[in-house]
Amino acid sequence: MEDRFEVVETNLLDDHGQPTGTIKYRIIDRKDPSQPNKHGFYEEKDEADALCSSLNAENPE
Repeated sequence: MEDRFEVVETNLLDDHGQPTGTIKYRIIDRKDPSQPNKHGFYEEKDEADALCSSLNAENPE
């Protein structure tokens, strides 16, 4: 069974659409991918992974 929520790495872009070198993490809901920013951005992957695991435990497929 595939988890409903997934952590993805996001490269931030500047005003000209060029990568800034800053990486943040966000949680994607595979069941409702239309709101990719619903759970916010995280500086640390560990923090995003912890919330993602919690969301998957609360909302099993």
